[in-house]
Parts: sequence; structure tokens; C-alpha cells
Amino acid sequence: MAIRSTKNRSPGRTLIAALFATGFLLLPFAIGLARGLLWAERLHGRPEVLGMSAPAALFVMGFLAFAVLYAAFRIPAFLYVVAHEFTHVLFGLFAGARVSGWNVKPEKGSVRITHHGILVLLSP
Repeated sequence: MAIRSTKNRSPGRTLIAALFATGFLLLPFAIGLARGLLWAERLHGRPEVLGMSAPAALFVMGFLAFAVLYAAFRIPAFLYVVAHEFTHVLFGLFAGARVSGWNVKPEKGSVRITHHGILVLLSP
């Protein structure tokens, strides 16, 4: 039996495969949840648009718009990082700190301020 080297294998591929498998295994749950929500909506809501109430139809359209925009541009992850780091900047300013810089990349970000407090560190 030959021993395989794991030098050329990146841990990123393993993680991606595990996440894909988890998502695939959760598909029946997601389908059942969606069917249950639609059933409850039809049972209790007044059908106005596509057999759903107006709030439910707006929710579905918003979800579909998000899915299309996320698949096309991958911008929401970047906007989340910007918003997250901006809250640290705001809470730092509220705590009296001076912001000396902040760096935002699509997958991570950082903020440099003069002093940290518990409020700044725990800000969303």
C-alpha cells in the first residue's frame, strides 16, 4: 500500500467539499421548510400576487433578487465586511478613540484605532 503525500492538497478544497456535502444534505430540509411556509401562507394569508399575500410575494422577490445579485457580483460579502468594520470605527469614535486607518478586503478587514474598549471590541 502506497503512502500518499498530502503536500499538494490544500485544506481549502477539503473545506469546500465538506461545505458542499453539508449543503447538499440539507436540501431536503430546505425544500420541506419552503413547502411548509408556502402551505402556511396559503392557509392564513389572502392571495393577492402569485397565490401569495403581498408581504410574502415581496419576501420571495427580494430573496430571488439577492440570489441573482450574489451569484452575479459577489458584492454582498464585501458590503458586509465594510459595514462590520464601519461599526468598529463608529464605536471607536463614540468611545473617544482616534481612527488611524482601516483596511477592507472582500474577505476580511481591520481597523486601527488609538485605544480599544469592550464596547469597541464587541460592536457588531
